Amino acid sequence: SDVCSSDLWTQISCGYYHTLAIQSNGTLWSWGYNNRGQLGTSDTTNRYSPVQIGSNLWTQVACGYQQTVAIQSGGTLWAWGYNLYGQLGTSDIVYRSSPVQIGSNLWTQVANGYYHTVAIQTNSTLWAWGENVNAQLGTSDLTNRSSPVQIGSNVWKQVACGYNFTSAIQSGGTLWEWGLNTYG
Repeated sequence: SDVCSSDLWTQISCGYYHTLAIQSNGTLWSWGYNNRGQLGTSDTTNRYSPVQIGSNLWTQVACGYQQTVAIQSGGTLWAWGYNLYGQLGTSDIVYRSSPVQIGSNLWTQVANGYYHTVAIQTNSTLWAWGENVNAQLGTSDLTNRSSPVQIGSNVWKQVACGYNFTSAIQSGGTLWEWGLNTYG
C-alpha cells in the first residue's frame, strides 16, 4: 500500500530523484534523494517518506534536476537545492538546503527545467534565470543568469520547462517555444 494514500493532495512535482507535493491544507512535503538540499529540510539527508517543510502554506511547487522552487500562498517565490548555474535566482551560485525567498515580487506560476527556472509574476510578465547554454531562458543570448530577468514585454498566462527548452502561452492563447530543439 502507498504511504501517502490516506492524505489528500492538490499538487505534485518530481525532480531527478526527489518529489515535493502540497497537501489540501496547503502544507508542503518532500521526499527522496537530497544530496544538494533539494528537499528543503535544512540538511542533505535522504528521506524515504514525506516530511513537512516548515509550517507555511503553499500554492505551487516545481522540481528541477536537483533544485526546487515553490510559491507560498501570499505569492512570494522560494527556492532551494542545487545552484551551480544560478537556477535558484539568488544572485549567486551557492547551494541552499532550506527555502530562501527570491526577491520581493509576487508570482502566480513557476516551472523548473534541468538547470533553469521560468516564472510568471502577478502582473503577467515572464521572468527566467539559470543555465542558458541552449538559449532556454529566451534572453537572445547564451549567458547564464543567477537572478530573474524579464523576457520581453508581452503578457503570459502559462509556462512549462523541459530539459533545456521552455514553452509558454501568451494571454491571447499563442504558443511560444525556445531553447534546445534537437528532436523538434
